[in-house]
Amino acid sequence: MAVTVKSLMNTGGLAACKIIAGEKGSSQHVSSVTVMEVPDIVQWLKGGELLLTSLYPIRDDAEAQVQLIHDLKEAGTAALAIKPHRFIKEIPQSMVDEAERLDFPLIEIPKQVSYLDILSPAMGVIFDEQMVLQEEVEQAHKVMTESAHHSRDFASLLLVLVDLTKNVVTLESLSPMVDVPSPPFKIKPLTPDQLEEIAELERPVQFMREAESAELGDCLVAPVMVDNDVVGLVTCWGGGHRAIDMMVLERASLLFSLEFMRQLAKVEVQQQYKNDFLRDLFLSDWLTVSDLEEKSKMFRYDPKKPYVCITIVHELSEEKLEKVPQPYHLFEKQVLASFPDTVIGSFRSNVYVLCPEEHFAEAKDLIHEQALREFGKSCVLGASRPGIGVEGARKSFREAEQTVSIAKDTGRIGELVHFSSLGLHRLFAVVQDAETLQQMYEETIGPLDTFDEENDIQLVTTLETYFSCNEQLKWTSEALFVHVNTLKYRLRKVQQLTGLDVKITDDKTKLYLGLKMRNHLQRDYRLRQ
Repeated sequence: MAVTVKSLMNTGGLAACKIIAGEKGSSQHVSSVTVMEVPDIVQWLKGGELLLTSLYPIRDDAEAQVQLIHDLKEAGTAALAIKPHRFIKEIPQSMVDEAERLDFPLIEIPKQVSYLDILSPAMGVIFDEQMVLQEEVEQAHKVMTESAHHSRDFASLLLVLVDLTKNVVTLESLSPMVDVPSPPFKIKPLTPDQLEEIAELERPVQFMREAESAELGDCLVAPVMVDNDVVGLVTCWGGGHRAIDMMVLERASLLFSLEFMRQLAKVEVQQQYKNDFLRDLFLSDWLTVSDLEEKSKMFRYDPKKPYVCITIVHELSEEKLEKVPQPYHLFEKQVLASFPDTVIGSFRSNVYVLCPEEHFAEAKDLIHEQALREFGKSCVLGASRPGIGVEGARKSFREAEQTVSIAKDTGRIGELVHFSSLGLHRLFAVVQDAETLQQMYEETIGPLDTFDEENDIQLVTTLETYFSCNEQLKWTSEALFVHVNTLKYRLRKVQQLTGLDVKITDDKTKLYLGLKMRNHLQRDYRLRQ
């Protein structure tokens, strides 16, 4: 049985003392007994102390006396025992009132009782209880360790915890990469503040939790930690927890952490294999087709089926990508739950999806929705035409890369854009010879870029605006905030530098295509450094 304020009141000198306020809180556990000799003692407390004081440090400060009650309650102190008569005549009523309001035990020590009359007997009881408790915890730990070693099963260890604590115990996974047994009731998640507190303390904490819309009272919640992140929660439900329950839960959380770590490492290795497979499938020329087809069997990829490739570009930082639960794994879990033959991987900071063509019409909305949810509203998705086999997959990858890049530059943020909807841009995307596109650009728009860099006249911007305004001089000049004569001068300068006249259809077409090629070359993944 745990040592509480109430049980200690029958021990040694405390038997002659009296709880004068906050008796409702007398079930608080006591872990130690100490004496207050300085006014700022609160910062040194760890919780569970029975604090003895004469109030000497704050004997003349009524405000500090009331604040002390509040601060001790916040610090988790078990009780405050005051010995009046020497430095104060009686315990201030303001302290009594505050202690009663907070259900914080306030004890009056009679004149004839010394601190030693309280300290030695109380610490003796606490020490004896801690020795018994430690033996019980060691025995419980042995049982849990044997269970974890033999079964390596979350459910088996949970049953052991139920038997040890005599309460319902549940395990929650905050990582989509680790599956745990379903709880016997629906649990309301911890708040962000509660998660932050439990992550900072890294030990069991007492929280009010709700299940099935009904408050079940104080629960003990222990974090499952991996690499300083909370990846799971162990909760002992119900009230009236014993001190041993807290210690058992703390030991159990370590065992769960080891199993979480093992499963996470296994998934990470499998994911890296999948990422490497997709990178080789899309980009590696030195691997043979037969090698790639052999690897594809591991990832449910059938080279004989047509697949649509989807590239997802996002702007999440590395910190957000590694946050528990990880956005990538949440996305993957949701998609694979409905379409298990889809292959999902990540490299170059992008996410890639190979979806069988037969499921694409049904799966695209889910993929789009989950991408926006996990990677943010500013992500862009580009989908290719279906491709069969290794060469088909590589062609689909190129199309998806070009599609998402063009979609991003044309302001189609948050959309799933299909290659077939790119219109004129498709002509450039299918050209394999990037040098030819570069040469065509240099013969049309290249001289204008060079002139702009040296003179800052913005001929390229002028030409783009001219075409976007359907070649209307008035609209163009208004959009550029320049006089019509200035616009005409710039268009003549375009003709001088390129030899192409915007009034001649053939020349105008070359300039228009040159602008499109200029933008395309800036996006082409083949030209990235």
